[in-house]
Parts: sequence; C-alpha cells; structure tokens
Amino acid sequence: MLSLLKIPKSTYFDWIHYRETARQREDHILKVLLHDIWQNNYQTYGAPRLRLALADLNLYHGTNRIRCLMQGTGVSSIMSRRFNKPTTTVDYNQRPNRIKHLQKLPILF
Repeated sequence: MLSLLKIPKSTYFDWIHYRETARQREDHILKVLLHDIWQNNYQTYGAPRLRLALADLNLYHGTNRIRCLMQGTGVSSIMSRRFNKPTTTVDYNQRPNRIKHLQKLPILF
C-alpha cells in the first residue's frame, strides 16, 4: 500500500509512533480554558484580560502565547480600543503665521 502511494516506510512508522509533546497537550487544555473564559465574559475579553483570568487560576503564561492560542481557536474580543484624539495645551502667546502671507506675494524666480 505504501509503495502505491509513494510514501516512505519511515513516514508511516513516524505517524504510527507519533505522540503529542507536553507543550501541545498544554496548548489544547489552554485553548479550552480560554474559550470558556471568553464565552463566560460576553466575548469581550482580549489577550491581556484572559492572561489575568488564567493567572487567577494559577496558570501563568505570556500575552503573546495567549494571542497565538486565541488566533488558533478563532477567539477575538468584540470590543476595540477607543481612539482618544491627542490634545495640546498652549500656555503662551502664539507667534503670527508669516507663511500664510507668502502666498499673496508674487514669485520672483
């Protein structure tokens, strides 16, 4: 059968003896936990809040790892960050705008 499919024997035996790594098993458990926490909080939690929720369960992982796991499960926050327009305060008198008057002058060159 392997010769018909042109698959090496080593590939077949690697597939037969395949075992998940500890990281893969842990990722699977974390994906389920993240999805449950996300569902229970009205789908509003993003990676930073999910990280804190996992920390409450004594599971400490980085925000980037949680973001990757979120992408793998299709979990994303409904909310987006608000854009706050930057404001400036001026405590002194402004200088007159001299460039504004340059457009009225004839061009000599």
